Amino acid sequence: MSLERGYEQQLSINSNHIDSSVNEFTTAFLDSSVDQEIITLVSTNRRDIPPIHFGLLIYASYQFALLDTQNQSDLSDISWHEAISHINKHNLDLLEESILEKHVSITSPGRYSALAIATKSLFDNPQDLVVLDAGCGYYPMGIGHSLEEYLPYALDQESNNLVESMNGNGFPYKKALAVDIQKPEPAWAAACTWQPLDQLHDTFSKFSEAKNNVSSSVEFQQLDLIEKPPNVSENVDVVFLANVLYQLSDQQKEKFLSNINKVIAEDGIILTADYLPGGSRKREFTYAVQSKVLVNGDISPGQNLFYLDTASCSQIRTADQH
Repeated sequence: MSLERGYEQQLSINSNHIDSSVNEFTTAFLDSSVDQEIITLVSTNRRDIPPIHFGLLIYASYQFALLDTQNQSDLSDISWHEAISHINKHNLDLLEESILEKHVSITSPGRYSALAIATKSLFDNPQDLVVLDAGCGYYPMGIGHSLEEYLPYALDQESNNLVESMNGNGFPYKKALAVDIQKPEPAWAAACTWQPLDQLHDTFSKFSEAKNNVSSSVEFQQLDLIEKPPNVSENVDVVFLANVLYQLSDQQKEKFLSNINKVIAEDGIILTADYLPGGSRKREFTYAVQSKVLVNGDISPGQNLFYLDTASCSQIRTADQH
C-alpha cells in the first residue's frame, strides 16, 4: 500500500475518532478544497511520518496556525469548516511549514505520575535515581511538571497505598534528563492536544505557564535518539518510554535501543507506558506500565506493574486485578 493511500485510510478512521474534536476536524478537512494537496505534500516530503500520526499532524498544524492567526480571539463561535477555510486563505505558509518540519507531540502529565508510582514501587529510594525520559514530548507538562496534581484515582488498596506514598514528596528523582527530537514549544504542544476549539487558548496559556515552573532537577536535550545517545555525566538508572516504541520501525527501534544501551546502568531498567496488544482508548484498562530490561540489544517482554484506564492515566488498578 502506498503512503498516500495509508494516509487516506487514517483520515477515514479519524473521521470516527473517539475524541469529538479530532472527529469534527477530520470531517471538515475532508470537505475542504486542499485535502488531496496536503496528502500529497506529506506523502512526498514526510516519509518519516507513520500513517497513524498523519491525521494528528494535520490536525495539530491547523490548530497551531489558528493560534497564530487568531491570537487571543474568541474561538467559541467558530466551526472547523470556518477555521480551515480561514487558515487556507490567511496562514497557509505557517500551516505548510508545520506539516513539513514538526512532529506530533502528545504529552500527558498523568503518564508521568503513573511512571513515578511505578518507580516508587520498584526502588526503596527513588530520590537517588538518575532518570532518562526518552521521547519526552513537551516536558514542562510531563516529567518537569508537578506530578502530585495528576495522581490517578486508585481502584484497589494496593494501588491506593502507592498513590498515597507519592503525596508531599516533591520532585521524586535525583535528576532527570528529558530528551526529544524537537524543542519544547507551548503553542505547538497545545496544538497537539485534543480539546474543543474554544479551549485552545486556555490550553496554550496553561502550557506557557508550565514552562516557567519546571523543576531545576530536569535537564532538556534536543536530539534524535535514533541517531545518537544523549550526553550524560553519569549512567542512567531508569529509562522512561511513554508511548514511544510503537512509533518506530524495526530498524529505527534497533538503533534507538542501541543508543539507550550506551547510557543505561548495568542494572538499569526500562519503564514503558503504552497500550497492550489489542488495547485502545475504547477498551479501558488495556494501558499498562511495564518494567523491562535490555537483553542483547533488545527489550525484554516485561512485567505488568499495573493498569491505567487510558493513556490519560486518571484511574489505576494493580496488575493482579486485571
